[in-house]
Formats: sequence, structure tokens, C-alpha cells
Amino acid sequence: MTAGTPEWLVRSLSDWAFTVRQGVALVTYNSSDAREVVLEDLKEIFHRQNLTTDIFQCAVGPPALFVQAIVKNNADVLFVLDPDALLFADNEEQSASLVNFNREAIVERPGVQIWWMPPTGALRLSQLLPDLNRFFLFREELTTELTVDSRKSDVNLPPIQRESGDGKLFFERALQAIASGADHHRVWLELGISALDGFLRAGKFTEAMNAFDILTKLAGPAEQAIESAVGQRSPRQLAIAFAAIASVISKLALRSPGSPGWLREGLGVEQEHNLKQAIAYYEQALSLISEHDYPQDWANTQYNLGTALSDLPMGDQRENWLRAIACYELALRIYTEQNFPREWAMTQHNLGTVLGRLPFGDRSSNLLRAIASYESVLQFFTEQKSPQQWAAVQNNLGNAWSALPTGDKSANLIRANDHYQAALRVYSKDSFPQVNELLIKNLNKLG
Repeated sequence: MTAGTPEWLVRSLSDWAFTVRQGVALVTYNSSDAREVVLEDLKEIFHRQNLTTDIFQCAVGPPALFVQAIVKNNADVLFVLDPDALLFADNEEQSASLVNFNREAIVERPGVQIWWMPPTGALRLSQLLPDLNRFFLFREELTTELTVDSRKSDVNLPPIQRESGDGKLFFERALQAIASGADHHRVWLELGISALDGFLRAGKFTEAMNAFDILTKLAGPAEQAIESAVGQRSPRQLAIAFAAIASVISKLALRSPGSPGWLREGLGVEQEHNLKQAIAYYEQALSLISEHDYPQDWANTQYNLGTALSDLPMGDQRENWLRAIACYELALRIYTEQNFPREWAMTQHNLGTVLGRLPFGDRSSNLLRAIASYESVLQFFTEQKSPQQWAAVQNNLGNAWSALPTGDKSANLIRANDHYQAALRVYSKDSFPQVNELLIKNLNKLG
């Protein structure tokens, strides 16, 4: 995917918008047709995620109306087209002055704004409105010359699938924004968290930790940036920010490069502290949103909180695991198999993992519930489409059947053997030596 193409902008802008949920981006373009292609694809992606969009086509007119049109617009994503037509018309000095005076009201409007203008307009913006210009921390260039007839029909890409370079892209922009004197809190909220998330999604754990350390040194703690936004941003925006930094902190604490989560070793003192802090932020996020008003955000935060609680080695482990089970069960009220099949499968799998761990209560009942959860998700995680997830479920089924104290013990062990053998088809000695060794040990224990 090449920078400057419609495909690049659709991916870049949607990833940024889904991460920050509040901020202002500036896009320069040369071709109106190419811009229309990007706009249509972005609107479709946002609508699939239940975000509302609106387009404000600017024209020559009173600058006060321009300000009101933006500030009072309630769309989750507002596309502001050709603001240079107003800002740099015949009365440009008056228009620019009034817009600059109201710049904070404009940029602090809830939701995402994406401003579009030709390169000459962007240059005049930087020259005549430097204070406003500094608020555009995210910038893109649409360099493709394109006609509507030549558009592709398959450029829409799910925002959950990031390119491996996204973390680096956001990180570099964050460093540039800091060097240009941008507000450090806004750098964190609009670029820094996106950088860390991009690295983590690509499995670049070392890069994520390095970026986290560097940005913390240059821009201060991310937590302070979020807390500074209290009272200035909507409850939902604050909840998303708290959940985002919690996700980053917990992933940095829990993940080990090159190993699946179930092979993770014990956590150090600092990692335990970070995980506990992440839990506090997830809980703070949930205090700001409700299942009724923002069901997907709420369910996602419940899922992440459950994962953090299930991995927390400190405190009352019984209480932590019971709370984790409750969180997963709450998330499943929204994440149904029909409406959110992938999220449903992941939540069911994690629920089974916690149930299988429980050393208290009715052990047989807990393990049978875990087995039911695991078996249900095998219709989604198949060996062909999701081999590693499928193999992890097979391993967990082997663990559950081998530990089940009731029923026909011989039959239970045969089932456990079959599941371990299935997992070995993916976790080979050459590709996953550590996991392969563990599976062989599990098989040997069966006798």
C-alpha cells in the first residue's frame, strides 16, 4: 500500500479516527474525484461501526456561521470540505481573525473532524493561522490523480487490521508534533496512543515499549494527558481514552514476544503494578459509559477488564477470577455469535480459560463449562482460517479433558490426547519449539 493513494488514506484516517475519537486531521488533495473516492469509503467504514458522519461543504460567507456549523454539528465524524474557500476569500483577514479567535471551540468539538483543502490552502493556513494550524496533529496527502470511474470496488478494509508500519507512522508524527511545540497532552491523545496500539497490533513489543518510554520522557505520562481532558471532553471520549491507555499498559505488562499468552511466565513487580493500574483505568472507563448508550464500547471494555483481572497475580485471586468471569459474561450480552462472531468467539474462549483454571467450587462443573465454551468457538476458529487460535483452543481442550475428575477417565484421556495431537499439527517443533515442547510434555503425562 503506497502513501498518498486512496487506499492508504482510507486505512490511515480510519485507524486514527477509531483510536482517538476526538481530534482534527488535515488532508491536502489535488483531485476532487480522488477525494470523493476516499470520502465514500470512509463513510461506509464508519457507518459499519455505528458512527454517524456528516459533510460540511464550505463556501464564501460569514465566518461566524462557519464556526457555528462546526461547533454545533453532532456527527461522530465531520468532513469539512474546502475551508480555504471561506478563510482566504476577499475578506480573508476578517474571516481568518474570527476563526482563529474561536479555534479552541472548533478543535474541542466532540468527535473527529477531517478538513480537506488543496496544498495551496494548507500553506496559507500555516502562514495566516499558525495557532489554528498547530492543532492539526494528524496530516495526510492525497497525491493520486483519479477519476470516479477508475475507483476500485474493494478498497474498504476493516479498521481492526492494521499495517505493520502504522505504529512507526504515528510515532514519527508524535515526535514531529512534539518538536513543533504542540501541546503534549494532545500529542498523547491524538498520536501517542495510536502509535503504541499500532506497534502492539503488529506484534512489535520492543518497539512499543521503546516508544512508550520515549514519549513519556518527551511528553510526560499518558495518564496525565487523559486526566487533563476531564471536563473538556465528553464522557464517551474520556472512556475511550482511559480504555486505550489501559489496553496499552496491560499489553505491555502481559505479552512476551514470540509466545502465546498461555505460555507467559510470572510477572515482575513493575508489570504487576502496570496491570493493576490498567484495571483501574478500565474501571474508570466503565464508570463513564453504559451498556445502553454505548454497547460496543462497553462490551469491549468489559472484555479487556476481564482479561486483565484473569492475569492479575496479586491480591485475592479467587475474587479476581470470579470478577473476570462476570466481565466476560457481561460482554457476551452484546457480543453475540450472530452480531459479533469474532468478538463472541474470543470472549467465549477466554471465559473457558478462566473456568478451567478455577481451583475452587465444583471442579467438574467448571471444567465442563470450560469445555462447552471451547467447543463452541471451534466453529469460528478453524484450522484453515485461524490456525494458531484453533490450536490454542485444541490445547486448552486437552488440558480440560485431562483434568476432568468425573465421567469415564479413559475416554477423557483419549479425548485429551486427540486435542493435543491436533494442536501439534500447528505448533510444530520447527515453528513453535517452546509450545511444541509443552504439548509433548502434556501428552507424556497422559500415560
